[in-house]
Amino acid sequence: MKIQLAPMLGLVEAPFCNALQQLGGFDQMMAPYMLADSQSPIKLPQLARRFANYNSNINLVPQLLSNDANGFIHFAHLLSDLGYTEVNLNMGCPQPFVTQRGRGAALLLNLEETEKMLEQITAKITINLSVKIRLGFNCNTLSNTLRMLNQLPLSEVIIHARTAEQMYNGIADIQAVASEANTSVHPIIFNGDICSVQQCEKVKELIPNLAGVMIGRGAISNPFVALQITKGQAGSTKQLQQFCETVRNNYAEACPNPLNRLKELWKYFALNFENQQEVFDHIKRTTTLAELDTTIKNIFEQQPIICVK
Repeated sequence: MKIQLAPMLGLVEAPFCNALQQLGGFDQMMAPYMLADSQSPIKLPQLARRFANYNSNINLVPQLLSNDANGFIHFAHLLSDLGYTEVNLNMGCPQPFVTQRGRGAALLLNLEETEKMLEQITAKITINLSVKIRLGFNCNTLSNTLRMLNQLPLSEVIIHARTAEQMYNGIADIQAVASEANTSVHPIIFNGDICSVQQCEKVKELIPNLAGVMIGRGAISNPFVALQITKGQAGSTKQLQQFCETVRNNYAEACPNPLNRLKELWKYFALNFENQQEVFDHIKRTTTLAELDTTIKNIFEQQPIICVK
């Protein structure tokens, strides 16, 4: 079963992915989306720079956000020239600034037009195409979406088990995906709320023909989750500390001011500690990278860890 890392704009970027690759366990990682339309054409050197900081050992899948077939095709051709074998169309982003422009999960609102766009794309690209969708926009329309996608040559369908209206709130509806998974002619990847071996096993039990899982927030709060699923390997406190240090160093090397990015990641890292809110309160109060370093050192020395297992 494939284990994929979800794209999370502003969080799951090259510095984090490179650190996670060192731990192992993930078969594939998806890069945060890029806008692809005819109004903002990009040239090969520019596109190459977007991925230059990713470790070459990562099996990276670029993701495009688009409602413009010609723009998507342009980007897909360039990605193929760069050696990528797969590109993903984001049909699941629920953010209003995306959906109000007819992109992301808004593509689920008019399946007839979306199918026309996908037919144009698949007729002209040579690179494999996967799509990432949700259950629907404001209600569950998964059966209709899968019926439409079945007409197209796709490599896989990744399903986030919430509607766009839910954003990331509530509980991912595994049963809603399970009830339709058999109707798909394409491999199904499940996405939503997988943070542990137990949650992954529950998904596999309900969806026996599952091709894989995609893990997002769960991989930040528990960077060992893929290894736990694939090899039964538990992480240690020392390994967690080393991972956090590697992420910190990667961001310090890649960004002139990484403090805010690191503090955002620590919203999730803090979930590994018994006193989660206290830990994150200490992190939030830091104002310099040096102060953050001292705070993190003190946290690992003084705060009991509960979730690295």
